Amino acid sequence: MVVVQVNVHDAITLLEMGLLPASLLTRGDGATHLNARSEEMRIDLLTVAGRRDSIYRHEPLNVNLQPLKFMELSLEKTTQTASVSGENALIVNIPSPLRYALHKLIVMAEREEQFRTKVAKDAGQVASILSYALARSPFALKETADDLMSRGKGWRSRAAQGRRLLAHYHPSVAQALDSVLD
Repeated sequence: MVVVQVNVHDAITLLEMGLLPASLLTRGDGATHLNARSEEMRIDLLTVAGRRDSIYRHEPLNVNLQPLKFMELSLEKTTQTASVSGENALIVNIPSPLRYALHKLIVMAEREEQFRTKVAKDAGQVASILSYALARSPFALKETADDLMSRGKGWRSRAAQGRRLLAHYHPSVAQALDSVLD
């Protein structure tokens, strides 16, 4: 078996976007890359939480990964898309938009008080994707929501709490979501 070694930091540096490991800019852990000139530009390197809450060192990628609760929902049933920049294109794996949106819905409920300002941004992303899904692919949304709701009481309670937060910013989408999250 051949093990390929990759250096994620070098790959991010090659983007020439001014992104540096958070550990160089703050007392971070290296699982986040930030742009010192723009708070909006960041890369978070994430993994599933599992039974650990501490940073996970992934040696083949030479990178630290931050565990995130409920991340497995977004990592299942991924899809491919093309990322295009100038004359270059790259095929990348991304989360299913529906799984991403429902994961965001749950994460909204998990936000600690100091990160509550992100809830409005999360709610906007969730509302945008779910509005499209409710209009264009309600069966796929229902199937994904059923998967989420089958994962246990903790998942269901956070989905309900996230839905209440969503209702504060996007009441019509939250109301339409009620029929899906039953």
